Amino acid sequence: MASNHAELSGREKEILTLVATGASNKEIALKLHISTNTVKAHLRHIFNKIEVSSRTEAAIYAVNAGMVSGSNATTEILRDVPAAEVFQNQQGSKWKIAGLIVVLAISVLVILALLATLRSPRVISMQGTTDSPRWQQLSKMPTPRFSLGMTAYHDNLYAIGGVVGESVTNVLERYHTLSDSWSKGQPKPTAVSEVGAAVISGRIYVPGGRLNSGEVTNVLEVYDPVEDSWFTGTALPKGISAYAISTFEGKLYLFGGWDGTQFVDTIYVFDSTLNTWREITNMTTPRGYAGATMVGDNILILGGYDGKKALSTIETFEPNSEKIRYNPLSPNSSMPQSSYGMGVTSLADMVYVVGGQGNDLLQYPTLIMVNETGEWGSFEAPSEGVSSFLGLVSWGPYIYAIGGKLDGKSSNYNLAYKAIYTVILPLVR
Repeated sequence: MASNHAELSGREKEILTLVATGASNKEIALKLHISTNTVKAHLRHIFNKIEVSSRTEAAIYAVNAGMVSGSNATTEILRDVPAAEVFQNQQGSKWKIAGLIVVLAISVLVILALLATLRSPRVISMQGTTDSPRWQQLSKMPTPRFSLGMTAYHDNLYAIGGVVGESVTNVLERYHTLSDSWSKGQPKPTAVSEVGAAVISGRIYVPGGRLNSGEVTNVLEVYDPVEDSWFTGTALPKGISAYAISTFEGKLYLFGGWDGTQFVDTIYVFDSTLNTWREITNMTTPRGYAGATMVGDNILILGGYDGKKALSTIETFEPNSEKIRYNPLSPNSSMPQSSYGMGVTSLADMVYVVGGQGNDLLQYPTLIMVNETGEWGSFEAPSEGVSSFLGLVSWGPYIYAIGGKLDGKSSNYNLAYKAIYTVILPLVR
């Protein structure tokens, strides 16, 4: 590989260093307050400048260039399979090539094994072992609750609002992932449940929600984690709760929900630059308590409840299509079973679904989907039980499941599933 380290800009060096430590595009975007599309554009320029064609080669380049120590370096995350390869070698180019061949060979074998599993049967299984369960019980959330807003920002998870016993709360509690501890933040001005939370430009947006009276509100309240303070944003066009929420390119998207009288099929978008809301299109069916997650450049809307039954339908929303006036919605494959009130998140191009309720007993309470193929499977369920109306969020190599409604009661569980493993393969001459 050519030594073009000096040609990289400061931002490009910053991104390359994060790639070498195993950060995904989404995590890089969050850390640097830029969009995933901007990260992708930077990576294309970086790859061209240092003459590599993969994140693995880029990580190796960063190690050999002294941009990151080998002990801290990882390579591109390979979905949920416990195999991410890194090596450190200063013995000459032939040993670098040999090491790269070893890494690529292992990757190919893992991918072939995964594809073979996906072909037959249709449902894959990714279970842990009794000796090393992949779910961990962490420090419990101080306030047991469900139907809360949950998001991640700068190594902290934020749990906002929700139902405590029979009442709606305005409590904000922060979970510090590095110290496995909790602290209280400034309470939300309006106590709400059935809400979502999402980060745009370092601020946490919490729109709408259900009040303690049972009515829905159109208030938008925004939290500044640095200042530990709240301010009021532009109100929604109408009150709504039980929506699915996601972000893209500085915009906040709400899908469906409950407007106080019925479940709706509307999609609202909030432009944080213009500070305005607008309704853009409609889903194929009204639904509330659905899940939404960003995968690549698309937002997937999964499951939900239409007022009579749980749904298994999935729709794909393409934010970029809206710019060129194409219909941004298209049908996707269905979930293995109908479900609502579940936690939904994504990590390394995989979609994770945990908990929820359905028309029948859930056969697979913890589900995983390979976004590229649309194949569904199950993965290890936590021994503590699977709740509904929980907070589910990904950060680093973990999926965090927090709170929820379990056996009819508010839960304070804080469980972490290790979805990504790193294996360091040293090369010895």
